[in-house]
Amino acid sequence: MNTAFRHLPRLGNRARHPVQGMAAATAFVLCGVIAVTGTAHADPAQHSTETFTETFTFDGPVTCDGGPVYTLTDTLTVTDDLVTNSGGRLHVRTTLTQSITGIPLDPSLPGVTATSEGHGIFTTSPQGAAAQAFVGTTTAQYSDGTQVTTREVDHVTVTPDRRIHAFSRCN
Repeated sequence: MNTAFRHLPRLGNRARHPVQGMAAATAFVLCGVIAVTGTAHADPAQHSTETFTETFTFDGPVTCDGGPVYTLTDTLTVTDDLVTNSGGRLHVRTTLTQSITGIPLDPSLPGVTATSEGHGIFTTSPQGAAAQAFVGTTTAQYSDGTQVTTREVDHVTVTPDRRIHAFSRCN
């Protein structure tokens, strides 16, 4: 499972907001990777921590509330604390930090640097259901002195028959 966390796919509208794409990617990667197993006796829960950092570049708005398009270079660090029990449940606590720099596609606009922080949880059931919740804050500082802070809340539930229910709120 270690490699699944290191090579997350870009799911959803990644350009809309870097944090949301990573949260959704984590949920869907884990749903596809987890095998449900049962045992006759209760083995102790397995605890582990994984941290990875990845840098990538894409075009999109700086914050989740839209805006002009920038070429963004995003350095993302994710720390996952995982607990797996013998009954087939997985519980993951995620801490995410990002450092973003942006060059506007429209040269009349100011440059930008931004930071994001977020926390999330992800759980699965032995029946194949999964749920994820994420809360994050992005603060963007533009070279003209403007500062914008947005907050995002995301929730995804996957039923055992793989129906997906999701909502996202940005303010």
